[in-house]
Amino acid sequence: MDSASASTMVVDFVGYCHDFFPRPGISWGSCSTNAQHSVPIYLEAGNDYAIEGQQRHWGGWGYLAVGIAVPSSKPAYNSMREIERIAITVEVNYEVQQVDIPLASAGAEGFFTVFYTSRTSWGYITNFQEVILVSDATNMAAVHEKLSFVGSRSVTQCTSSTSNGICFEVKFLSLQPTNEQRELLSVRYAADTIVCDSDCGLSDSDIEATRLVEGDAAVGGTFRIQYGPYSTDHIPWGASANSVAVALEKAAGIPGGKFYVIQSSYSSYHKTYDIEFVGHVGPVFSSLVVNTTGMFGGASVTASTVIVKEGTFDRLLSPVPSYMLFTQETEPQVHVYTGSHIASCNITTINTVGSCPFTPKEDLTPVVSSVE
Repeated sequence: MDSASASTMVVDFVGYCHDFFPRPGISWGSCSTNAQHSVPIYLEAGNDYAIEGQQRHWGGWGYLAVGIAVPSSKPAYNSMREIERIAITVEVNYEVQQVDIPLASAGAEGFFTVFYTSRTSWGYITNFQEVILVSDATNMAAVHEKLSFVGSRSVTQCTSSTSNGICFEVKFLSLQPTNEQRELLSVRYAADTIVCDSDCGLSDSDIEATRLVEGDAAVGGTFRIQYGPYSTDHIPWGASANSVAVALEKAAGIPGGKFYVIQSSYSSYHKTYDIEFVGHVGPVFSSLVVNTTGMFGGASVTASTVIVKEGTFDRLLSPVPSYMLFTQETEPQVHVYTGSHIASCNITTINTVGSCPFTPKEDLTPVVSSVE
C-alpha cells in the first residue's frame, strides 16, 4: 500500500511454506506452487511504501516473513541473485616425437631434410619437408622455426644415442581426432648430405622419429548442467555463453527461467561460465553440477562449481516468532477444575500441547484464589 490508510491485497497465501523458495525435488507445504509470491508490482524510486503482513496462526512454531525482490533482465553484481561459476577442465597429453641422427664421427657438416605427412580427418594428405643445416641443429629456436609445418609445437634438445649425434624432441601442441594417429617425422638422405671427419656411420635408410608419448584424442562431446534432479539437454563442448543460457532456460525445474551467462575464462581445454539466476531472487538451495559423461578425448575431464555471489533477499520483516503472533481471545483460555483435575490450556488437539496460545492479559485470565 502507498499510504497507511489505503491498502491493497497483493498476495493471500493459505497453508505453510518452509521458506520463500522451494528446494529442488522437495515440497514443503505449499512451497512448490510458489503461491507466496505476488504478481509483479511496479514501484517508483524515491517514494516510500508501507507494506503490511498479517498471519492467521494456530499452534506450532511458525513465523511470518515478508520480502521484496527487484526484477531485472540485466546482470547486477550487487543484486540479490545468485551467481555460480562452473568450470570444465580437460587434462591432455601431447604427443612427443624424438629425432635422433646417430653420427659415428665428429666434425659433421652439411644439412638434413625433415619430412612430415599430415592427414586430415576427411583423408586429405599433405607432405611437408624442410632443410636444416647441421650447424643449426643445436639451435632449438632455429629448428623450431624450420618445423613450422607441424603446427603449434615446442622443440627441445635431447641426448643422442651417439656422442656426436644430433637429437631434438618435438612436442605437438594439438590433438588428433579420435582413432587417428599422427604420422612420424623422418629424416631422409642424411647419408648423402652430411659429412664427418671420418665415416658418419649413416645408412641410406630413412631415420624415423621415435614416438615417446602417445598424444590423446581431441576433446569433444557434450556436457549437461544439473540442479538437483533436473538437468539441461546436452550442451556441446565449447558452447557459447548464450547457448548455455538458452539450455538453462529450456530446462524445467531449474529455478529462475532466465539466466545471464558470461564466459569468464576460455581456452582450448578449459571453459568457465559465470551463471547469474536473473529470474530467481534469493538463495539457490542446490548448487549447479556439471555432468561430463558425454565428453570424450583428453586424459581426464573434471568439473567444479564455485558460488561467486550467494543469493539473498531483503526481508522487510525478519521472521517473527510465533509467540509474538498470538492474538487476543474474548473467552478465558485457562479453566481451573477442582478435585482430581488440574489446570490446563483450552486446546482441542493433542498435537498442539506445548504451543498453547495463552494470552497474558489480566482481564482475560481467571484468578485462582485458593486450591483445595
